[in-house]
Amino acid sequence: MTTRSMIGDATQMLARLLTSVIFVTSGIAKIRAWDANIAYIATRSVPFKPALLAVALCIELGGAACLLTGFRTKIAAWTMFFYMVFVTVKFHRFGSVDYQKNLGIMGSLLMLAVCGAGGWALDSVFRKKEKQQ
Repeated sequence: MTTRSMIGDATQMLARLLTSVIFVTSGIAKIRAWDANIAYIATRSVPFKPALLAVALCIELGGAACLLTGFRTKIAAWTMFFYMVFVTVKFHRFGSVDYQKNLGIMGSLLMLAVCGAGGWALDSVFRKKEKQQ
């Protein structure tokens, strides 16, 4: 392994870690303030509020786990990207700080969706095992 590939793998792992932080904290906040989140969703006229909040929780915590471990990274990143598109359009005013923050997160997710997890990830371990068989 070259120094250049090690730096690339370390950078991709750091990108996964940093991107996942917001989803872990947001997912935990959804659990801790479930009723308040239901009330907030109700202000946006979204049907099936508890079910959608449960889906959001699964995407955020499950997706973050995938990003952290580098397991099925591309699928997780695409899923989280489209989730963020919905959340950004439905829940944030165009041009607001939260809207712009979400755009940045979506950019990170797109990079992970296209480039993958890097060498320091479960995806890489499974890819190597498949090649050996």
